[in-house]
Amino acid sequence: YGGTGLGLAISKRLVELMGGEIGVNSDKGRGAEFGFTTVFQKQSHHEGVHEPPADIRGTHALIVDDNAGSRKALGEQLGRWDIRVDEAAEAGSALRRMYDGIKANDPYRIVFIAMRMPGMDGAALGEVIKADRTLEETRLVLLTSTKGPGERRRLKEIGFSACLGKPVCRSELFRVIVTLMSSGECQAAAEKSGSDMNGEKIDKAINGNVRILLAEDNAVNQQVGLGILRNLGLCADAVVNGADVVERLAKVPYDLVLMDVQMPKMDGLDATRHIRNPASNVLDHDIPVIALTAHAMRGDREKCLDAGMNDYIPKPINPRTLAEVLERWLVRSKGTREEKCADRPPKAIHWSDGERNDTPGTVFDKAALLERVAFDEEFARTVVRTFVDDIPRRLITLRDNVTNGDLDFIHRQSHGIKGAAAHVGADSLSAAASAVEEMSSVGNLAAIREGVSKLEEQWERVRAEMEKWLAAGSL
Repeated sequence: YGGTGLGLAISKRLVELMGGEIGVNSDKGRGAEFGFTTVFQKQSHHEGVHEPPADIRGTHALIVDDNAGSRKALGEQLGRWDIRVDEAAEAGSALRRMYDGIKANDPYRIVFIAMRMPGMDGAALGEVIKADRTLEETRLVLLTSTKGPGERRRLKEIGFSACLGKPVCRSELFRVIVTLMSSGECQAAAEKSGSDMNGEKIDKAINGNVRILLAEDNAVNQQVGLGILRNLGLCADAVVNGADVVERLAKVPYDLVLMDVQMPKMDGLDATRHIRNPASNVLDHDIPVIALTAHAMRGDREKCLDAGMNDYIPKPINPRTLAEVLERWLVRSKGTREEKCADRPPKAIHWSDGERNDTPGTVFDKAALLERVAFDEEFARTVVRTFVDDIPRRLITLRDNVTNGDLDFIHRQSHGIKGAAAHVGADSLSAAASAVEEMSSVGNLAAIREGVSKLEEQWERVRAEMEKWLAAGSL
């Protein structure tokens, strides 16, 4: 009573941002009831309680931060994982503690250093530590509120192994601890890829204020894509075809679309043309649209750009390439959109002239999968389970349509298997599916039947490896 209605206006806007609707039932003299509806994705991944590997327990760690509250909060979290923690409020005290640890034959394996401190800042302290041969093996993690691409490169050159935003997120802290300190395949994969400084989030000036729409009809690819975006600190929704993209963009003000090119009902090219059409009812006709496709041919690039797409990322998605492209276009979308860069592809893309690589490839490259999902082993297992459940159904329908001679379906299904297999590190299966896809373009059913038989043989090898890994319960 007596209000301005501002609260209702704000609530209405919030519900619309989530793609929902708000309504009211009013009874004069008695009051009103307000309600809203919106659709959320079913949770497919639960972090649960983080339990560190046994070889991490008892690790000696040092926290260097002039803020006592920050030291206490981080120390309590590390203590829950049975990590022994000491604290220092400034660089001089930290160095003394590190030298004392060496003398006592109990060195610090990992040191968390705040960037902003009086006197010597975190970066300078890192340089001093890495310049001392007695301390240079210590893992360094910087705690900072700003992590632009230029700063990340500089910190990596100094010798920092990872960078965490403040306040520290528990799941990110756990990932860094396991990646840097645990033995086994997970750590080896991280060191091989150099990803300890690459698993960073998109610039904080961007990530808290944007929403991304992922259009991908393949369940495995969608799961991996959403996982990568989540690890980059971005909020994302997913749809399965171009028609759904257009419908969503008419209701929700997204900041960027990641668009698969080959989708049922309406493909990515037609959806982009619809978005760019001034007569369509989408909210933003200039929204950046980034193509996602397993094809890397020069002609495909031109098709994407001609349809109105702004940039191009080949599949399987490389997290580092995706982060670079997103940061470039999200910065633009938050500022001016007058400058269009549709005349050049992302720097990391190598365009193919059509030559096929016939190398058999790896049966199941666990390290590649872990790198793609930022070394989140639990999520990697969730993806593999989805893949193991999905492929048998695809192979059955593929075999049925070979019998029926449906070349279009054979092409679509083999293309889907190829992309999903590439995302989970099943290179040999992806290559076999790619061969069937190419045969479907020629139309030789006898060759297709032989190719599908080889594809099924390859799948049995992959399934055996994956089920063995899932049953083992650890890397």
